[in-house]
Amino acid sequence: MPAKPLFSVITPLYNSGAYIDECMDSVAAQTLEDWEQIIVDDGSTDQGLQRALARARVDSRVRVVRRRENGGAGAARNEAFKVMRGRYVAFLDADDRWLPHKLALQADQLRHSDAVLVYSPFEKINAAGERTNRVVRVPERLDYERLRRGCWIACLTVAIDRERAGTIRMNGFRRSQDYALWLSLLRNGGHAESAGEVTALYRVRPGSLSRNLPGRLAANWAIHRHQEQAGPLASAWYIGCHLTGALYRRLV
Repeated sequence: MPAKPLFSVITPLYNSGAYIDECMDSVAAQTLEDWEQIIVDDGSTDQGLQRALARARVDSRVRVVRRRENGGAGAARNEAFKVMRGRYVAFLDADDRWLPHKLALQADQLRHSDAVLVYSPFEKINAAGERTNRVVRVPERLDYERLRRGCWIACLTVAIDRERAGTIRMNGFRRSQDYALWLSLLRNGGHAESAGEVTALYRVRPGSLSRNLPGRLAANWAIHRHQEQAGPLASAWYIGCHLTGALYRRLV
């Protein structure tokens, strides 16, 4: 078996055949080439799986895992966690893209920092993939309490040091399972740091789960109440903070 890669890149795939080539191309274009991309097909019914399999046949760094039924992005990522081999884990959804320096920048950041995870600002692209210069800025540093007041960590910008983080698993929430994971990683005193510059391009598509603000706030409420064991008043205050941040990110 080849030597373990430095990065495991986790990509859930569900009916994103129109975008998966751009996603894979952006990983292949990384200036740091020591990676594996684990694409987990989550019961797609379009041509996305076939495109991923075709890429895997010509690039051994691309690995495809298949799920028979759709279980959501969190369940797909958990399947990838079972087989990933890299010290660092990063996330890229099938309809998003990275800039070429993303992995190199964050590998250097993790080597010179004691952060459990790193993240960055990101730029929005439209449904056609065109850049918009609409950049979502993020705090330079986040600890557990600051993160409870808003999810400033976008999944497509994250890199995690598995040696510092320990076991990584997403919970069963259909939405915001990434936010629940960030909270669990920082709960015991760890912190997260921003790379300070844009590393990723987030595709804005009408009708996507991430665009459903009421649903996202409801999921965050459940996370605070049930995972983080906050009382109803504290949870309501946190959700008010979330709403302010969510409106900023929506309006950028």
